[in-house]
Amino acid sequence: MFLKNKPYYSYECLINYAGATVSWLKDNLKIINSPNETNKIFKEVSTSNGVFVIPAFVGLSSPHWIPECKGMIYGLSPSVNKKHIIRASLESIAFQIKDYLDDLEKNKKIKYNDIFIDGGMINNIDFIQFLTNILNRKIYITNFQDMSSYGALIMGLLGMNISSSLKDIKKFKQKYITFIPVKKNNDITIYNEWKNVLFKHYLKN
Repeated sequence: MFLKNKPYYSYECLINYAGATVSWLKDNLKIINSPNETNKIFKEVSTSNGVFVIPAFVGLSSPHWIPECKGMIYGLSPSVNKKHIIRASLESIAFQIKDYLDDLEKNKKIKYNDIFIDGGMINNIDFIQFLTNILNRKIYITNFQDMSSYGALIMGLLGMNISSSLKDIKKFKQKYITFIPVKKNNDITIYNEWKNVLFKHYLKN
């Protein structure tokens, strides 16, 4: 984007299967009837019972870029039920986000502090808290689910010179609900175990 002839750049965390993972649970596995069911299940089941999902259905995207690989459900045992698979699927969304942001810090030397989230997942409060914990950063959500369209509207105000600067559009900022990290060693342990599965079966070679 150019503003007053000065370019502005952004990094995009492209995760091929994030919200689409929930659609996969509903439309392909048919173990939920609606995305809203995942909210209750994520709260009911405190762990995935050793199950890890790598949702590389169309390959791995950021930050690994391995387009030819396939997805996997790892760690199945006799005590696993559909709720564990559902929780593991949601956890995989959070883990992919952390994987990318960790790479951004380590390899791109970009520090991030506060995180703003929109989309259907903001309705799952327990998931957002889980994500907050493993990122160890504050997360902000708003009641306006589709902030992409809202952002396009705001950029349109700049493009049409209705607003004159980035500073000027601050008056259109939404009110946010803040999530504070709660230190739970188990959350990080689960992420590290997921990352080990990812490394062993996808990244080692």
